Amino acid sequence: MIVPTPRYRCPLGRLQPEPMDVEAIERRGWREQRLLVVCLDDDRLDWTERELIRRIGERLYGAREAAITAHRLPPVRVQGYFNTWPAIRRMPWETLGAEPTIRRFPPSPEAIERMLETMRWVLWLGEEERHLVWMRAERHRWREICARFGCDRTTAWRRWQRALSIVADRLNGEQGTSRHMVPLSGILR
Repeated sequence: MIVPTPRYRCPLGRLQPEPMDVEAIERRGWREQRLLVVCLDDDRLDWTERELIRRIGERLYGAREAAITAHRLPPVRVQGYFNTWPAIRRMPWETLGAEPTIRRFPPSPEAIERMLETMRWVLWLGEEERHLVWMRAERHRWREICARFGCDRTTAWRRWQRALSIVADRLNGEQGTSRHMVPLSGILR
């Protein structure tokens, strides 16, 4: 009787990753937990679906466009004061070491409307929460945020996530849910 010799299999062979089916994981996540993972570059989406998903993402996860729009607005000036001095035209050699002037294009009316809508949402939060959300929208580093609020990075991140979930719940019409009964303003101090 001929017995085949067993092949030696390296124990490290089990640690090699097996290819995963991303579509199957996304499908299972939607069916079991109602989690939707969508890429804006997906070819199966048309323009309106992409725009809808983009707006939902901006509402839930960031007010970046509102912060950019606020920076592009013209500066606020006191009414009634004016300058009677003529504008000085500088020679090229005088402006050689000077900082270049920043020319900002004014935002569109639609961008201003979206910014005002976002600012209305932020009014649902306490003062400290507003500062936290707005600092993240302006892309401040977590180190600066932690120094401002006197906490570590994970605590600041959790507070930011909670503030965003308060806004999301309010937008969804779920006021007074059990996880938001304690106001964050009492925790932040």
